[in-house]
Amino acid sequence: MYLAKYFDEIVKITSPQAKAIVKKRKRIKDFLDQLNLSYLPGDATFYFFVSIKGFEDSALDLSLTMLFKYGIAYHCRL
Repeated sequence: MYLAKYFDEIVKITSPQAKAIVKKRKRIKDFLDQLNLSYLPGDATFYFFVSIKGFEDSALDLSLTMLFKYGIAYHCRL
């Protein structure tokens, strides 16, 4: 009932947010492609599972580059 009543308002509020996520995801994908890193595909998610074995520097170097140069956060499981 709530969704039926407020559907148009919900779409109006969430649509810009969804578009922003799509843009951010594209930026991250392009960056990973530039680094020749492989990742699992998945356009329906906002995260990437990345293999860094093709990156020449350390995981720390990658995370710092992504954070400070591109504003992208990176979680490394050690």
